[in-house]
Amino acid sequence: MKRSLMAAVALILLPGAAVAQDYPSRQIIMMVAAMDSPGLREQLNELAATLVTPERRTPAYLAGFVKSKWDKWGAAIRAGGAIPK
Repeated sequence: MKRSLMAAVALILLPGAAVAQDYPSRQIIMMVAAMDSPGLREQLNELAATLVTPERRTPAYLAGFVKSKWDKWGAAIRAGGAIPK
């Protein structure tokens, strides 16, 4: 699951990736459909897990969210030596 999620995030944030252009859209549509399915919702409710709201499930929102977190934490990450300067 982690690998699939990271692949989806990468495809959303890297639209020029060497993949069919419609792949990210199909992947997102399939993930959102799964999130909206009653079976998954029921299972997550039993685990006390909450899904993000529909307006937070778009590629544009994800790109903005990642950018805002990088803007906030990027300097500290670089200063700590986690990535090359």
